[in-house]
Amino acid sequence: MLGGCSSINGMIYMRGQREDYGDWAHISGDPNWPWDSVLPVFKRSEDHHGGANAFHGVGGEWRVEKQRLKWKILETFAKAAQETGIPATDDFNRGNNTGLDYFDVNQRGGIRWNAAKAFLREAMKRPNLTTITGTHTQRPVFEGTRCVGVEYRGGEVDYIAKARSEVILSAGAVNSPQIFELSGIGNGARLQRLGIDVVKDLRGVGENLQDHLQLRMAYKVNGVRTLNTLLCAGRASSSSACNTR
Repeated sequence: MLGGCSSINGMIYMRGQREDYGDWAHISGDPNWPWDSVLPVFKRSEDHHGGANAFHGVGGEWRVEKQRLKWKILETFAKAAQETGIPATDDFNRGNNTGLDYFDVNQRGGIRWNAAKAFLREAMKRPNLTTITGTHTQRPVFEGTRCVGVEYRGGEVDYIAKARSEVILSAGAVNSPQIFELSGIGNGARLQRLGIDVVKDLRGVGENLQDHLQLRMAYKVNGVRTLNTLLCAGRASSSSACNTR
């Protein structure tokens, strides 16, 4: 589908921690990564429900709203968490993610607002943009170490799109390194074992991904309306698999 993971995810709008951007700048040596450098980019693309301020922008493509869901059990949990010393916050997106509140969401009028709606629909009106669906990227095409195009497959036919200027690979945190490795960019020793000709030995490609690194706690409750009980409503035949957690 168009829109990538923004078409299937939980719609949570949450920027990273300020210190993480500083760490990325230090590791990469790129001065454009620190929080103060990326914040203006966030603000330019944003259309925030609270209006423009030092941390948020309005009029951008990426609509950010307060979510419309509230649960008694969540309100009770939030109150208990604050009693233990976890502070409440009204905004996770100011560079400090510490605190407790409902997430802001990428929605417009309560409906999912994905990257295709926000950015691609308008861009597709341009005469210099062609969107091709129903195809699968095979690999970037190289002449020596210079990328000159992309090979992709549609149906049973292989195609090559040649580039006049540059090729941008944007296939997500999982597929981007996979496509690089299939094209010969990655850990040279691994690629050779797999029978892939090495274009560039870059040992960091495909390494160190940590996805949704978090600690989750599960509790069983009685007599309280939860999302799980709603999902299982009307499924009496499978109720044994619908524990209230």
